[in-house]
Amino acid sequence: MVEVVPPEPPKLLAMARQVLSYSDLPPIVLEPALIDLSAIARDHQAAAYLFPCRASGLVGPGPTYYLDERPPRQNWLLVGCERSRQIHRHFYGDEPRWTEMCPRHLTQPGNELTLLKCCLLETEIDVADHTIVVPWGADLGQVEQGLRTLADGLYL
Repeated sequence: MVEVVPPEPPKLLAMARQVLSYSDLPPIVLEPALIDLSAIARDHQAAAYLFPCRASGLVGPGPTYYLDERPPRQNWLLVGCERSRQIHRHFYGDEPRWTEMCPRHLTQPGNELTLLKCCLLETEIDVADHTIVVPWGADLGQVEQGLRTLADGLYL
């Protein structure tokens, strides 16, 4: 499982643990690979930092803004994903300097079975390269469907 932090514990990990506590799935060991968004910001020097939303609890190493609050345009680095860039273009009319934060794009496909989330998905679950991708705002049913798909090995 690949997930971004903060928040901690990561939402998808907490939901997957909850699903495993009540479902009839075979035993599954969740091995979280956590992507620290604060570290990504620290690795990219900028005059200011823009994160997708304040609820994340993220604070950059410099002045910090949140896209969901639509602050006045700054010379910032967007720590975000394609959806964040789309929202930025809509509100500000330009393409910001940015660095990727989507687990889907920061994870190299391999032989490990992986569960992760992506905000470009609305309701569907995507299956590819040993990876199940659920929507960023997945509910317990979608997480269970993802785990069940992993357990059934339908994509192998």
